[in-house]
Amino acid sequence: MDPTLPTTGPSIERTPDGLTVTMDVPRMTPISLFLAVWLCGWAVGEFSALRVLFERIAHPDLELLFTAAWLLAWSAGGAAAAAFLALTLKGREIVTLSPDGLRRRIEAFGIGYTWCYEPPLVTDLRVMPASRGPGAFFGFEYGQRRVRFGSGLSAEDAARIVEELLEAGAQQPVADAGSAVTGP
Repeated sequence: MDPTLPTTGPSIERTPDGLTVTMDVPRMTPISLFLAVWLCGWAVGEFSALRVLFERIAHPDLELLFTAAWLLAWSAGGAAAAAFLALTLKGREIVTLSPDGLRRRIEAFGIGYTWCYEPPLVTDLRVMPASRGPGAFFGFEYGQRRVRFGSGLSAEDAARIVEELLEAGAQQPVADAGSAVTGP
């Protein structure tokens, strides 16, 4: 089994909110193990910098300013690595189609971010093959942007999701020849 593929297939259910598709974020065991070890080293650097910061706070100098700036960047890097680790351990992507629009939420352990898309701007819903490796995405054009969901899906799962979304009423107008979108 490919370690980057989701552990379970997507679940599709009709709820009072609309059609909801829930997909696991691909589990990337080697990357997760590396990040877990890296975060241990990160914590040593974080606490060492904090110790230096608190020791020097009574005597402000250039070293204190550099340590504070370094600590800020180091903390941001650690937060990004911890968020990515959480996604690879227990992340999921939730797509909901309702009369209000299409919502996409990416979360891990109940904490995440939601994007909302207005129905009239959602066009050309389709399966998109992965550019590298196995799998596929599903996505659409949104104004002048291309939006992709469902990393690590099989082509069959992506096709089933697109079919369900279209049956549930996702927008599928034919795009004008003059409104072609370029890019990835």
